[in-house]
Amino acid sequence: MKTSKTPGQTRAVNYLLVDDSFYLCDAPGYGFATLQREHFEPVMKRFLYGNPSLKKVYILVDSRRCMLPADQDFADELLYRKLPFAIVFTKTDKLNMSERFHLNQSKGEVGGELFESGNVSEESLDVLRKDIYESLKQ
Repeated sequence: MKTSKTPGQTRAVNYLLVDDSFYLCDAPGYGFATLQREHFEPVMKRFLYGNPSLKKVYILVDSRRCMLPADQDFADELLYRKLPFAIVFTKTDKLNMSERFHLNQSKGEVGGELFESGNVSEESLDVLRKDIYESLKQ
């Protein structure tokens, strides 16, 4: 899979085969969505709503910014469509004490399943991996 160090560069749904048994998909984020709304919206609707193989959606949120209105709107849409999802707060290893406090406060407002991930914590990634594998069983 081709990756970029610059955030918001995903332009299509990219599929990654894991353990020769299932696919993880990386979809464009909201930065791209606001620039290319006419392209992004139909691609995502087909991917999300016309996909019987879809087991769960993980919304990746930069923990330093918490939930943006677009993130909450997307979560609300998934709730409305009854699609299983979870919020994954990324880069938690980069939070200072004040940012950690703010994140913990905002978690109560988000609702739903919440996960954290950061480069330092293998334990948090193990929890997320376990959830992915459990979602595949459903």
